[in-house]
Amino acid sequence: MKYFFNIDNLLCTVFLFLIIFGLSKLAINFAALDPFEKALQDFEFSDIAFSRIKDAPPADTNIVLVNIGNLSRSEIATEIEAINKFQPKVIGIDAFFRKPKNNSGDTILMKALSQVKNLVMVSDLQGFNEDKDRFDTLNKSCALFTNYATTGFANFITGDNDGFRTTRMFSPKENISDSTELSFAARIAQIVNPMAFERLMKRKNKTEVINWTGDYTRFYNLDINDVVRPDANLGFLKDKIVLMGYMGEPLGEASLQDVFFTPMNKRYAGRTYPDNYGVVVHANILSQILKEDYIFKFSNWMNYLIAFFVGYLNVTLFLFITKRIDDYFDLATRAIQIAETIIFLMLVVYLLSYKNIKIDLSLSILVAILSGDLVDVYNDTLKTMYFRYKDRVLRFVRIKKK
Repeated sequence: MKYFFNIDNLLCTVFLFLIIFGLSKLAINFAALDPFEKALQDFEFSDIAFSRIKDAPPADTNIVLVNIGNLSRSEIATEIEAINKFQPKVIGIDAFFRKPKNNSGDTILMKALSQVKNLVMVSDLQGFNEDKDRFDTLNKSCALFTNYATTGFANFITGDNDGFRTTRMFSPKENISDSTELSFAARIAQIVNPMAFERLMKRKNKTEVINWTGDYTRFYNLDINDVVRPDANLGFLKDKIVLMGYMGEPLGEASLQDVFFTPMNKRYAGRTYPDNYGVVVHANILSQILKEDYIFKFSNWMNYLIAFFVGYLNVTLFLFITKRIDDYFDLATRAIQIAETIIFLMLVVYLLSYKNIKIDLSLSILVAILSGDLVDVYNDTLKTMYFRYKDRVLRFVRIKKK
């Protein structure tokens, strides 16, 4: 036990984390590494769980995705009327109608919307105030259309870049000025299954990890012609959740309109094309809420605590090696570091794939990688300097006191 609990181990661990903290604050831009940085800047190793390993859950047949393509307002109204005849439980529309166009299309669309029993339309949050932890503005479609609907925000958590970032999390609700707005999926869940919605609210999580069902093929899906053709048999829509939104022209065709990267992207590093439309992401979130299939996410302080524990164990072991088998220090530490890195990466994927637990061990991996060299620096340089100059410093302090 004397090797485990001593001041040397603690001081060396503190030194290790001070170096890591200092490196994190350095604004270094290596132009030569820029292509690699761009390829990996939004990569998380846990994405492999969804794209390669995690078994896809059964298809969700309670949700029906309907493509609206680039239809005009009157054509969207025709789709809504055709769907509404079969009495779906709710219709959610992932599209904005921000301004009236003062034509017959507005009147036709307004009439179609007014006939939907449970209608949810998207809103948009803007102007986040970090100090107040709330948004300044809530934008909706013009009142001509929202008079017949409740709303939920369509914003996704995609990072701070240009919109082409991976969507991994969702926020169930957000504060706007002096009110609260639910997310689009949460608002629909509130109508469809109030108990599941209440259990989501009782979790009191600011964000939730999305537990992906899959792309649009994992839900019932209809293209424009499937809905509006005269002989369309849509009887299966009764009591279903219908989500209408853009999904390409035709359905599923690659497009850059309202499309996002997700962890299901098979090209999880260096990818060039987003893989899921916004309405499909909403469907995945809604399916998760209704099934109450949540992922437990380790908080940041838990990840930091694990990293500190890993650092302390490594420091203790490596300092012990320097005392007993110093000739094999490099070989032993490199072998341990490689083994630790592999184990940590496998643990991240395993926990998410099979236990619905998301843990961020990136700091622990960095600690494992740097600990060997920094223990060497501490032991051979810092301690040597300390003992070399200790007597001089003490002598200087005594002289000053006199």
